[in-house]
Amino acid sequence: MNLLADSNNISREAITWYKNLKYVFENAGIPIENISTFIHCLNVMKREGYDINKILRKFGEYENVDDLKDFHQITIDMHKIELEALLKQINSLEEQKNLIQLKLFEIQQLKKIGDWYKRIKNSI
Repeated sequence: MNLLADSNNISREAITWYKNLKYVFENAGIPIENISTFIHCLNVMKREGYDINKILRKFGEYENVDDLKDFHQITIDMHKIELEALLKQINSLEEQKNLIQLKLFEIQQLKKIGDWYKRIKNSI
């Protein structure tokens, strides 16, 4: 290890860190070759605006995939409820907009009638 560190300008700490990391992955049954794929996935999530640290903490809270499925379903259900509420709000706002447009049209018609009435009155 000393020869490798001296010849390639690699610190002993870096080699020890790599060996420890490799050991942790191997004990978890994850080949060290899969790390780049894992990092790529994290980078994709980061580019999409997700908080990587928050995601990793959440994953760390769960013991198995079933817990993650439950978490995912709960999240989906929460978003469905929020979506339904927003859709109801959109419908309500559309109805209000239509009512306001109708009132505006009626006001415009009354104004035209008033203008017409004034012209007739002035011509008499």
